[in-house]
Amino acid sequence: MTVKVHLSPSNPEEHEPGHMALSWHADDDSTFRGYVFRVEDLPPEFQDQGKWRDYLFEHTVPGHVIEDITMRDKAERNTGELMEQSWPADNTQSPVLQRICQEGPQGIYSFNPDDHPGAHNCVTWVTSRANEALGEVLPKVRQGRIKLMAEELRSRQNPRITS
Repeated sequence: MTVKVHLSPSNPEEHEPGHMALSWHADDDSTFRGYVFRVEDLPPEFQDQGKWRDYLFEHTVPGHVIEDITMRDKAERNTGELMEQSWPADNTQSPVLQRICQEGPQGIYSFNPDDHPGAHNCVTWVTSRANEALGEVLPKVRQGRIKLMAEELRSRQNPRITS
């Protein structure tokens, strides 16, 4: 079995905050999980993508674990838009990952999770789940910033960096 993290870098010009997901692969079975917020949980005046940052840096909304088909599709296309790192894992980790990465509502979401006790964003959620399943494989980066995690992945010896 292999466990992977996938990071899609941010693109401020496109108001794209970036994203990080976790996957595990055994035989012919792959599972991709991501941690997101739902736009409909934002106040109406902040539901435009260009205004998400204005709200989510200061406030929290419910978080949701999803089957991350967008990241799965990006990983399968292998077009160089993702940064990835993988670790071998024992097949006994699959039930652990299934349990701690169960789809549905989970916790609270913020772009500044360090300022909101118990909150996560996609980076802090993936980091915490990978570390719980595999041991301390990823460091906690300030406020779960995509840019800081991208720098961390670039600094590693043998990550598959495709960006």
